[in-house]
Amino acid sequence: MPGQKYPPVAVILGSRESQAPAYGLENSAAVRALQNLTEVLIVRVAEGQDPLADRLVGRVASLLGREYTTTHTLFSSAKTSLRARSQVADLQGVAALISLAPPTETIMISGKIPVIQVADSSFGTRLRAEKRRGGGISRLMSGQGRILEKASASGVSLFAVANRWIKDVLIDDLNIPSSKVEVVPMGSFVGESKIIRPTRITDRDVLKLLFVSEDWKRDGGPMILDLYERLVKVRKVQLCIIGDSPEDLLYEIRRVPAPSSYDEAAKVYIEHDVLLVPVAAGKDALVTDALYCGLPVLGEQVEGIASLVRHDRSGWLYRTDMFQQNSYKRLQFMKAVDIDNASLWAVRDVRERLNWDSWARRLLQLVRYLNGQGER
Repeated sequence: MPGQKYPPVAVILGSRESQAPAYGLENSAAVRALQNLTEVLIVRVAEGQDPLADRLVGRVASLLGREYTTTHTLFSSAKTSLRARSQVADLQGVAALISLAPPTETIMISGKIPVIQVADSSFGTRLRAEKRRGGGISRLMSGQGRILEKASASGVSLFAVANRWIKDVLIDDLNIPSSKVEVVPMGSFVGESKIIRPTRITDRDVLKLLFVSEDWKRDGGPMILDLYERLVKVRKVQLCIIGDSPEDLLYEIRRVPAPSSYDEAAKVYIEHDVLLVPVAAGKDALVTDALYCGLPVLGEQVEGIASLVRHDRSGWLYRTDMFQQNSYKRLQFMKAVDIDNASLWAVRDVRERLNWDSWARRLLQLVRYLNGQGER
């Protein structure tokens, strides 16, 4: 690349892309921002079948009402990370590996090439969120997950995280020095959507709420359903659920599949008035995308989301133990002007502070630092 300022890098993408915070990470704004600055080699961790032991334990756990996903189990992670290691073993001509894959998939990748792991949360954060709500993660999975999380840090040269809260969480959960974690604010995954300036198209007489769920119980689905059932008694309201939800929901609740592109995601966002995020752990990408499209956020008040949402400006944040009560009070009397003001503030604020070009430049600056070619 003529006039290239930064050294070439390899970007590692996870085998389970449906769990990644984007619709096709290989073509995402994050990867394109890196490609605009340097040569990028894409490495996707090869998919494979989970070990029989994990599949059997998962079925038993499901029958007992407990969660046991193979993303954080020793057998599956070892098998996946061995495939990843073989894929990068012969890489030449790259100065670093930038991993957008889950740390458990790259746990065995280490050696002469520096590894920068992009992270948006920790497994410990998820466990604590589950504990607050009496969640159902099995002890076997939680124990393995913690072991894997700490082991993953050994092969990582540097963690790149979206905000100071995630940095502090990783330092505590992984028992690593502060120098091993760098705050690199991320942009929006729908930032390259053709919808450059969102125009609200909702019905002024009906409050349209959006809830995105990967796991109904873990993400607070029952709370949202209770909130909706209380609101419909006092005002016109519609609820749309994207992703996982029970089959026996009220017929008037709209259920839609997950968007398959950035444009589809952006269109869903601008058709609604408020995004509900009762469990905020690991939801940074979702919240950033919503704000970028002018969708105000009503969510759980934890430090990660608090660095994105400005309370009473681009959204509203409430303590976990007061979320349902305060959310009901807020939504019961919410007016169109409140939503419009928050929408405009969200767009202006998030686009000024968070963008992928700045993210990519900072990451590549860190690559040069890890190779002894510049200051941190």
